[in-house]
Amino acid sequence: MCGIAGQVTLTPDGSVDLQTVRAMTKLLSHRGPDGDGEYIARNGAAVLGHRRLSIIDLKTVVLPYDHNDTASFSVGLLGVATISGGGGIYFPRVLDNRRYWMILAQTSNREGTSSVFSPSADLFIRNGCAEIVPGARLAESFSVLNCRLTPRLTVVTVSPSVDIPVALLGVMTLPPGQPVKVFRERLYRFTGPSSLDLETGQAHFSSTFDLFVGAEGRSDIVRFVAESKASRYFSIHNRMIEADKVSRLVFDDNDSTTELELQSGYPIRSTDLVRGRRYMVRAARSWDPDDLISQNFIAGRFGGEPGLIIGEDGHLTVTEAVSKHFKVTAYPPRLVAKVGDVKFTVNGIKERLRVNAVILPGSADRCGTRVLTGRLHQLALIGSSGTPVASTNFTFHFDGHCSPATLTFPQGTIGLDCSL
Repeated sequence: MCGIAGQVTLTPDGSVDLQTVRAMTKLLSHRGPDGDGEYIARNGAAVLGHRRLSIIDLKTVVLPYDHNDTASFSVGLLGVATISGGGGIYFPRVLDNRRYWMILAQTSNREGTSSVFSPSADLFIRNGCAEIVPGARLAESFSVLNCRLTPRLTVVTVSPSVDIPVALLGVMTLPPGQPVKVFRERLYRFTGPSSLDLETGQAHFSSTFDLFVGAEGRSDIVRFVAESKASRYFSIHNRMIEADKVSRLVFDDNDSTTELELQSGYPIRSTDLVRGRRYMVRAARSWDPDDLISQNFIAGRFGGEPGLIIGEDGHLTVTEAVSKHFKVTAYPPRLVAKVGDVKFTVNGIKERLRVNAVILPGSADRCGTRVLTGRLHQLALIGSSGTPVASTNFTFHFDGHCSPATLTFPQGTIGLDCSL
């Protein structure tokens, strides 16, 4: 019997504590005395910990796998487990003196037919040492150094001048200007986070694989598959992916406190969006008052469908769910938020007010901020310790009034005065 514990936060600005998870798994040590480890999500929103109990009478070894803490990918050993490089996930034990298949999820071999590296079992574990079966195609993507299986990787970078997060399925999101290492001699699907293709409705650009990473020594080691749809929007120069067909989107919020985001949490102030895509958007820390129980409420989204549409010609249109709160002006596209003024009358309260994530000085006689009309917002009274003393929700309606009109706390009263 093994043990597992974890911690997760659902708030955009929350965090989790690795030491807390380690304390939890320590309490489970009697369930798994033979091994332990942790996994930390890249965005810091989740931590998982485990304790492992070995199976009696099986001669097993820890897979001698060297990920160099720089590659981010998931590798599956068919019939055993899935391991991940670069994320701190523990490596599974495998039976000694056995052969295994190696797979890389969401990628394919150079023919585009299988995620398995070789058609036959290509990895052999002998006396705790990794060996690649002679002639196996696994050798194109891995080598063995001091008994450890070491990946052969190629660096790919997104142009730092492009503010577009780009993802290779099975690998990771490529932040602008940041290099990432990927396996050689593999095909990858190309996808745009938080967006869907106008024609297929899918996150990836093509129904087949778009990007090929070849062997060293070629000038086009990283190249797009011929006639793949991703090649219509992107080009590659010296292993750097550059966006060719984009529209610059400017978010004009009229000094409001609302932050518009793509669904992945990528903030929009001024950013490039790939053409021919639909983007899901949300207003951070505000919600639709008529949709309080669905996922749209939890995420702060504007409707259930992607609300921003960038055509092949670069023009921006918005769905009805978004147009209620924003209007599109000018070209290049500019989203202008429909906002209103919320003023607070504070009676005898020395603490601070927080509307969503904006801290307002509660000691002033009157203070205020600007919020989106037609959205539900949270008003919180922040004590000297920085934690909410009390909170409630209010909606700034399209007709210019707020509800509730007055917030009463033991320390005093907060009155709301709204105007368009």
